[in-house]
Amino acid sequence: PDTIYRIALSLCEGVGPILAKNLINALGSAEAVFKASDNQLGAIPGINLKVRNSIKNDYPLQRAEEEMAFVDRNGFLMHFFQDASYPRRLKHCADAPVILYQKGNLNLNPTKSVSIVGTRSVTDYGRSFFNDFMPDLKSFEPQVISGLAYGVDAIAHREALNNKLKTIAVVAHGLDSVYPALHRGLAKDILEQGGAIVTEFLSQSKPDREN
Repeated sequence: PDTIYRIALSLCEGVGPILAKNLINALGSAEAVFKASDNQLGAIPGINLKVRNSIKNDYPLQRAEEEMAFVDRNGFLMHFFQDASYPRRLKHCADAPVILYQKGNLNLNPTKSVSIVGTRSVTDYGRSFFNDFMPDLKSFEPQVISGLAYGVDAIAHREALNNKLKTIAVVAHGLDSVYPALHRGLAKDILEQGGAIVTEFLSQSKPDREN
């Protein structure tokens, strides 16, 4: 029952991950945040008039209902920062996203994982490094995490798949698209081989530079 309110909270203007968590910790749940009085909200540090007005606005809840329907329709997963399924390593970051959206059923709390990101312009040395590194990594069976971007990211995902390792693509847009479009085939292979695509962004979000 709290899910719609959790999504809506992430849509409120002026409410980032840190403030959202402070609100929930102070009031008990995301639903309680939206049902709180002005006096209750005003008593919480960092809650100014702009934030209060945003919470009282109809838009966040309306948009959250649309997103919930999108998630349900596609069978995607959602992980709230208080859920056991939320990546425990992210909980060490104060500004970790309040909600993550996931395509694919891979457990995001493996025993071992390795993140690999880098330049779009991969050198011959970089390519040869992957040829040596991934087979060595295989025996440890980690999840390989990268960003589905051109260059190092794409090679990391592809070499992980070639070595039968599960891989996660963390993307800067909603799950209704794949960017860059050239990597749609790679994204499909990641999912078909038991991996996942994860994002903090709602559907219809564009892969803007600041994301």
